[in-house]
Parts: sequence; structure tokens; C-alpha cells
Amino acid sequence: MSFRASGLSRRAVLKAGVAAGGGLLLSLSVPALGSVQAKDQTAFAPNAFLRLGRDGKITMTIPQVEMGQGIYTSLAMILADELDAAFEHVRARQTIAESGLA
Repeated sequence: MSFRASGLSRRAVLKAGVAAGGGLLLSLSVPALGSVQAKDQTAFAPNAFLRLGRDGKITMTIPQVEMGQGIYTSLAMILADELDAAFEHVRARQTIAESGLA
């Protein structure tokens, strides 16, 4: 059966398909978007190593261990300079790095 025999054109079928697909996509994405916006976030975390608190505090997470070189202080000073923040607002934290050997 061809499109011409049923009275439908290719353009009409494409329009209906795009409308149905767009409606389906919109119905699936809107509820998920609402649940993400409903969460109260206490800090903005652009990546795994940096958190910007609503109170202006900046927390930098470092997976390497400092062994007396003063790198935590140096990195905190560089970060404060790059973000134009006060050095007192920057805090460096050590976290345990996953080695992948488990």
C-alpha cells in the first residue's frame, strides 16, 4: 500500500512523527527536571575537587597526601587568587584516593 492510495503524503507522516516524538520527549524530560530543581543544594560543585558554599566558603578537595612541602597552602593561595576570594575563605581538605587495586 502506498501513501498516495491511503491519502497520506510523506510530509504529513513526517509531521505527525515529529510531533509525536517531541511530545513523548517532553513528557519524559519535564518530570525529571522538576525533581532535580526541587532539591536544596547547599553548595555549588562544578567538579569533584571544588565546592563553593552559599556562605562564600570555598572547599578544595585534594586526593594526594602532603608530606611537609606546603602544597595545600600553595594550592589554596592560587585558588583564592584565581577566584578573587579572600584566602581565609579557602579550605583545603584531603580525601582518600581510590587506587583501583581492590
